Amino acid sequence: MTKTKALLIALLVGFFFSAQTANAQSTTGYSNALGLRAIGTTGLTYKHFNGRGNALEAILGFGHNSFSATLLTEKYSSPFDTDIVNLYYGFGGHVIFQSDSNLGVDRERFDDVDDEFGVGADFILGLELYVPDTPLAISLDVKPFIEVATSGNAYFGMDPGLGVKLFF
Repeated sequence: MTKTKALLIALLVGFFFSAQTANAQSTTGYSNALGLRAIGTTGLTYKHFNGRGNALEAILGFGHNSFSATLLTEKYSSPFDTDIVNLYYGFGGHVIFQSDSNLGVDRERFDDVDDEFGVGADFILGLELYVPDTPLAISLDVKPFIEVATSGNAYFGMDPGLGVKLFF
């Protein structure tokens, strides 16, 4: 389990280093956002933008006897003729821990009686809508992932998400 802890620490250190070195406001109109994500991976999100239209997003997910931590790097663009809708896409990784039961997104994963651990690669594609005259953003995305578990099994999932963020 020392490799697990080292990977998690490396992800968190990289996230906080990037968040502190990139403090310019993004092209989206905000620099930071806290929110909730539901449907697939359900949990808390934190997003930080740098001045080049790129963002780092951390997702702390909670499932049926499970906990996951995901870190994504995202690129934002405005392909539509409006300032309130943006397209975003990116990639990252996750770690997931479960205890003596099935996991939330795909209940066929990790169905042994022992505690298990998984690590995976994530991709994301979505749309974000800024609610005019409020500090709110609503997002709809899909976050496909590939994952390998301590059991040796590999998994693939689509992980759709609906998010609501309060930005500042």
